Amino acid sequence: MAYPPATETLPLPRADVDDAQSTTCSSRSEVQDEQADLVVKAMLPIVRRAMISSNSRVFQTSLESLQRIEHLFGKEAIDQNVHSILAAMERECRQRGGRGWQDRATRVFDTLVALCTDEVAAALRLQFPMYDEWRDSSATSSDQRSGNAFDLGAID
Repeated sequence: MAYPPATETLPLPRADVDDAQSTTCSSRSEVQDEQADLVVKAMLPIVRRAMISSNSRVFQTSLESLQRIEHLFGKEAIDQNVHSILAAMERECRQRGGRGWQDRATRVFDTLVALCTDEVAAALRLQFPMYDEWRDSSATSSDQRSGNAFDLGAID
């Protein structure tokens, strides 16, 4: 049996290749946007719970939950969403006020910064210097009261 002669393979038009690459990039972007939404939806209630609960165990568990989310989604996802999360925390702090809120906010901030890449963490520390100031003033007042170094475990 004879086979038909091989036909010459024509290259795809360039527009088709560009469209395929564009579709791939577009779908990656959509996945990243969906992932970003999931990170924010997962972290915001945890941050709020950490900020409003008077129970130190709930606070600590909330911080640990933030760390688990970073393990699930990665540092890049946290980098993309940390500003939204910090904005929500800032609103909560302004509404509640008080020294205890500053201590809690500082600990949440420190946890979030630790979950980011080094570049974003450095930028956040420059953008939000008040957390370092609050930590320093809390350490100074704690040292004066008890003679001990600042205890990150003490939130109340």
